[in-house]
Amino acid sequence: MEILKAMATSELTTRIPLYEQVREQLRERCAEDAGGMLPSLRQLSQDMEVNHLTVSRALRDLEAEGLVEVIPRKGIFINPVPQKLEKVELVTFFSEQQQLSDIAAFMMQGMKEVSNGAIVHARSISLPPIPSTKVLLEQFREQEVSAAIFLGAGYLQYPDSLLEACLIYEISREMPVVIAGCPVESLELDCVFGDPRPQLRKYLEEAHGKGLRRFAYLGSHISRSHFRERVEAFKEFLLDYGIAWNRAFFPPEEENVTHSAQLILDQSPLPEVVIAANLHYAFAVVMEAQRRNLEPGKDIHILCFASIEEDAKPILPYATVILLDEVAMGRQAFEIAHARLKEGAGAVRARKYRLPARFLNKLL
Repeated sequence: MEILKAMATSELTTRIPLYEQVREQLRERCAEDAGGMLPSLRQLSQDMEVNHLTVSRALRDLEAEGLVEVIPRKGIFINPVPQKLEKVELVTFFSEQQQLSDIAAFMMQGMKEVSNGAIVHARSISLPPIPSTKVLLEQFREQEVSAAIFLGAGYLQYPDSLLEACLIYEISREMPVVIAGCPVESLELDCVFGDPRPQLRKYLEEAHGKGLRRFAYLGSHISRSHFRERVEAFKEFLLDYGIAWNRAFFPPEEENVTHSAQLILDQSPLPEVVIAANLHYAFAVVMEAQRRNLEPGKDIHILCFASIEEDAKPILPYATVILLDEVAMGRQAFEIAHARLKEGAGAVRARKYRLPARFLNKLL
């Protein structure tokens, strides 16, 4: 390595503080030996023919950047060069029936927590119609997007669902893609979503332990894999505890949520526990129960699933809520995309990452 005295004779470098010249020399050396070690502070001072205080100041800057780690009495370790994402795009698909702006905001919060200097950005796309794959890819290239996370995919009906899957597949051929919120089974891609089944099972078992035996499930779009898993967990509980199966547990899928709640409460005998697929259904059951002079939490117990804690607060006096952690989903989705980039374009993986949910309250 050239000594800095020779550099100092240059007209260009004489205007640069000496410690900065030392820092840049050390930066180059770190790049050449990432994951290795630098000589001791004393040895560096001798090699570079500068005061050890100057070297120490340069090392403090590099340590603040995360390039080196100085461990007393052990040495100066060069950290592996992090492969940072230049830009991660959170693409939110939404329709009139599906408002995901709040979830996207919480996901962005989680992504930024682990971004390590990467740029994270969000865009919303209203579906249908499905956007042009060519146009979207051109936008990604122009904006130097390194990876894409799709939130809200997999909710459309055929044939729009097929077009949506084709769009995501074409994007995945250009860059790492992660699907968040709901697995799209037709795509061999990583996905991350909340899994409330352990909490659901715990709630049902505690209800059974308190002598409750009449259960109902109110939900729609059972064809979606993560919703279907919840229904299967409910059915498994019924079978394990010998509770007679009856199709009345599942009212027909209807757009009129109020009518669906009426169907549930029209059962004879009245269900003691109603599992609602979302807050909308839970509110409908609460309103219908009150209309019939039933007291939610006493005459009938309600459990539902929610993504945003703030949205769930109004129903907490009447129902138990299992909350899905959208901030954690953002963190996990970003880390998956980052890992895929480090693995390289040839890496193939399609895993489901299940994030644990938690109870906001329990009214049993």
